[in-house]
Amino acid sequence: MFRCVVLMAVLTVLACGIACHREASRIHDNHHNAGTIFDDGRELVHTFSLVNTKPQVIDIVNISKSCTCTSVQVDKMKLSPGESASIVMHINPSRSKGTYKVLGTLHTSDNLKTHEYVVEYSIIPHIAFEAPSVNLGLISSKLDSLEESVSPSKSIWLELNQTTEKAISPIVTVDATPPIVAQIQSEGVTKDLASGKIRQTRYRIETNVDLGSLQSFPSGIHSSILTARSSTGESASATVLWSLDTPLIAAPNPISFGVVKSSDTAIVRRIVISTRDKVPFHVLAIESQPAGVELDEEGTAKEQAELYTTMHTVQIAIRPSMFDTGFPNGFVKILTDHPSQKDIKIAWSAILANRP
Repeated sequence: MFRCVVLMAVLTVLACGIACHREASRIHDNHHNAGTIFDDGRELVHTFSLVNTKPQVIDIVNISKSCTCTSVQVDKMKLSPGESASIVMHINPSRSKGTYKVLGTLHTSDNLKTHEYVVEYSIIPHIAFEAPSVNLGLISSKLDSLEESVSPSKSIWLELNQTTEKAISPIVTVDATPPIVAQIQSEGVTKDLASGKIRQTRYRIETNVDLGSLQSFPSGIHSSILTARSSTGESASATVLWSLDTPLIAAPNPISFGVVKSSDTAIVRRIVISTRDKVPFHVLAIESQPAGVELDEEGTAKEQAELYTTMHTVQIAIRPSMFDTGFPNGFVKILTDHPSQKDIKIAWSAILANRP
């Protein structure tokens, strides 16, 4: 008999615990998956419902969220038994491709119970390159001529995404800043994403170098911008990296004439032009953009330029009175008979002291 009483007491306590647990306040469906959305900056809004299932009034005492991109609005902070409160989460979605989770938390006065609610979403761009950059590597100009060299080329994939019900056949164009040339090498390959709600078309873009335009670029690492545009108005960009190993080296480059006074007196700077490949060459002439920079023909500069050697010391000069602006600048092009590089481009600048 005693054992039955004890057993009944234990069952009563367990039943009470279960009943008390069921009476706690709770959020219905506390996880919402918004699916895949575009990176167009539109606000993402979802409403959760907090229900007071206890027999007494409860208060919402604290509200927090995991991201500053989110704001939370609650229509009531005090809930009578059986009453519900709407928790509206406003999210400013990320603009970067990926999957994100935003967590909201609130505490109620029933033993400071913690309630969590989550909105999950994935971002997909309307148009984007699969990778942010492509590297063409080293372009060597140590061959007999750049024009006879083989241009390196690499491919990068472009993705165009549209809603399935509004999908069209857009015209995609690509271009790049010199010396990079870009071309679409394949017809769009289409597949459906997000349970068939989004249609993705992929294009293979081939990038290579216009070798004929490399003469104006110095040795070193360079970058060009690859841009793709669709007929529906979206655009995307990626970086094309490449490095150039040219035989001619100019130092210093660029050149600063510093602060000069406006006069007819020539201001002279010296440039050393040498070769990596140890092939002798002549300095033939100089071209200036804008006009006003000239090859100094006095003294050792002229004599050095006439030598057939692997290193030249060339002096260039500006006459400040030829410029109207207070900050003249431009480029000079030193012409040579080097078999692999016919010229080298050098930037210059100056400040006129007595000009506005």
